[in-house]
Amino acid sequence: MQASDVPQSPDRVEIYIQPVFTVHQKTDVTSVVTWVHLSMTPLSQTNSAPPYFYWQDVVGFVHDPETDKINARFSYDAAPFVVTQDHPRASILRFAATRAFLTMGRWEWTLTAERQGQPSLVAEFCIDIPAANIFGTTSGLIAMSNDQSPRLPSSPPTSNCYRQP
Repeated sequence: MQASDVPQSPDRVEIYIQPVFTVHQKTDVTSVVTWVHLSMTPLSQTNSAPPYFYWQDVVGFVHDPETDKINARFSYDAAPFVVTQDHPRASILRFAATRAFLTMGRWEWTLTAERQGQPSLVAEFCIDIPAANIFGTTSGLIAMSNDQSPRLPSSPPTSNCYRQP
């Protein structure tokens, strides 16, 4: 995952994820990703219900020199896409949830890519949301990393957990 943009309101949360889909072995089978799902569950105590995310579209990020902000720009609708050994895909997928709100703590995520005629691809990871983030009052790009930087005090080290560097 490259980054997450988490604009929130009481009615909507958006998450941007950039998974990389590739074919590692020589094959005659063309892999078609037909749909991508994102689900989240809090691992720490929270009063928030787990959000239901739907894949909204694919975007690119563009810097606005007038405001010095990075904005998401629509590229194309959520739709099946082909992945071959010669053409890996690393698109930025926008997911949205309504009537949801992310709170501080550790959240477990599951990203599932359904494939035509093949088993689904499933990636599990977590994100530590520190108390310093004030969601709902601002929006902006929040870069996440899974290196060994400091964590929330209650979070054990893990290489599949993303946090602000």
